[in-house]
Amino acid sequence: MSTKKQPVSRAQIRRRNKQLEELARIRGVERKLHFEEGGSLHEWRGGLHTIIANKKKKRNKRACRGKIKTDK
Repeated sequence: MSTKKQPVSRAQIRRRNKQLEELARIRGVERKLHFEEGGSLHEWRGGLHTIIANKKKKRNKRACRGKIKTDK
């Protein structure tokens, strides 16, 4: 199986661009409506996000780097 990408035709590019433009237009209308209804930028961007650290990755990273050595 080849990993080479197939060339994309100009028609496909035009269709994709047309679809993206339409989505951008719709998203703009939704954004305008959101702010007209008193919504905030914070809410528009998705509100508060909680980040949970991957404990296994953190532990392995610390072990790989070893102890911190300081000159005294």
